[in-house]
Formats: sequence, C-alpha cells, structure tokens
Amino acid sequence: MKDVNVYKPMQVMLDEDEIPVKVVCGFQHACCLCESGHAYAWGKADHGQLGRGDVDLSFKPLMVICDRFFLSFRWTRTHR
Repeated sequence: MKDVNVYKPMQVMLDEDEIPVKVVCGFQHACCLCESGHAYAWGKADHGQLGRGDVDLSFKPLMVICDRFFLSFRWTRTHR
C-alpha cells in the first residue's frame, strides 16, 4: 500500500459558507468544528475515526454524519 502519511502542514478547503472555529488533530486524522455546528473530519479512518460509519481514508474534509449540531469536541487517546 502506498504511504498516505503527510508530514507537513497542508491547507484544506471547507464549503464556502463554513467558518472554522476549532481544529483538533489525532495521530492520523483531524476534525474541524464550524460556526454552523457542523463538524468535518479527514485523514485515516481504519477504526471509524472520521465519524461517518465507514473506514474510508479521506484527504479532504467530509461532514461528520450526525442528526445533531456540535457545540464542542476534543481529542482523546481512545475512541469512546
């Protein structure tokens, strides 16, 4: 399998109307909370880290599938 790790900061693009207010980073994934209450995640997802119900890698931010809006979130060592 091709090495998919990126070892330098990279710009990511959100939908035009989304304004990020918080970003948290895991070991191989990141999440962004927007003013709208939507959360976006990208990176490695072999254990469901992106919150989309799948294990697909994504190099671009994808909206976390949820029937509620987020007020906050934080990084933890485990996924619980």
